[in-house]
Order: sequence, then C-alpha cells, then structure tokens
Amino acid sequence: MLIGLTGQSGAGKSTVSKVFKENGYFVVDADKVSRKVSESESGKAALKAAFGEGVFESGNLNRKKLASIVFNDKKELQKLNTTLLPLICDEIDKIVKESGSSYILLDAPTLFESGINSRCDIILAVTAPFSALVSRIMARDFLTKEEAESRISSQHSDSFFKENADIVLENNGTLDELKDKALSTAIKIKNLKTI
Repeated sequence: MLIGLTGQSGAGKSTVSKVFKENGYFVVDADKVSRKVSESESGKAALKAAFGEGVFESGNLNRKKLASIVFNDKKELQKLNTTLLPLICDEIDKIVKESGSSYILLDAPTLFESGINSRCDIILAVTAPFSALVSRIMARDFLTKEEAESRISSQHSDSFFKENADIVLENNGTLDELKDKALSTAIKIKNLKTI
C-alpha cells in the first residue's frame, strides 16, 4: 500500500513521517530523492537547459538562487516541476519497487504537481494555520517573513488539501497532539485491507 503524504511547507510532514517510520512504514522522502536527482548528471543537464548556468556555482546547483526564482514566479515554478518531476518520479518508482515493503509512505510536498498522487492508495495531508506555517519556515529555513509568506503563497492552500486528500491531519495544537494523530492514523491504515 502506497500512502502519499503531502501538505504545505512547515505544516508538520516531517513529524508525521517520523511517526510512520517508527511504526514500521518504509518512508520515501521525495525531497531527498529530488536532491539526489538534481545532483545527478542528467538532473544538472536538465536544469542548465531550463534555467541556464546562472543557477550553478562552480558546477554545483545554487539551491537558494533557484528557490528565489521559482518561489516568486508561478511560471518558473511550473518550469522547474516540468524539468525535474519526471526524473524524480522515475527514481521514486525504482525505490518503491526495490523496497519490498507492504506499507510505504511517500513524503512528497509536490505530490499533486508530480502526478504521482494517482499511484497512491491513500493521500494523507497535514495542514496548519498560516501564521504557524510562516513562523516555522522562518525558523527552519532562516527566511524573512516576506520570503516565508511568498513561499507559502506559491503552494496549494489548506482548502485544496482538504478537498483532495483522503485523510487530513490538522496541526493546530502541540507537537505531542500531532504525534498522537499521526500514530492513530498509521495504525488505522495498517488495519485496512490492501486496495
């Protein structure tokens, strides 16, 4: 069973992912896969073709520079998704096939954008109040308030996730409350018959 985990930046996906991992799920971190793909020769070539040499420094991708381009322009973000997502999806498919696990959690912020949501048996989204998202990603990514708000605004709204996910965990309390919700959900999913 493949469970797609998604939600806005700073909503608490990493916490939920950790709880699932502790409860026997094989976790595929799409951000790590994305990093691996963007550092591969094919990934670098695709990014150079799409964005030019300007997003590279001494042969390495300057992630901050690329982020400043794509998080401020929806067309540029679409271009990034079109460039990298097919390569990332291929790599995720390979990891899932090789895992040999019955329960796999795919932690993927761009689950819907990639189209990989269509391969998931269940879609689980984590949402949080806008102000909490802003303060969390400011602290985590050392961004200004404006940068954090711009990043969140470039992503789907919580109403989108509520409409398109099978299960929504609202992270509107304490960390322990989120962990309890995640644990309860992980157990419930394991009790379902494989679709």
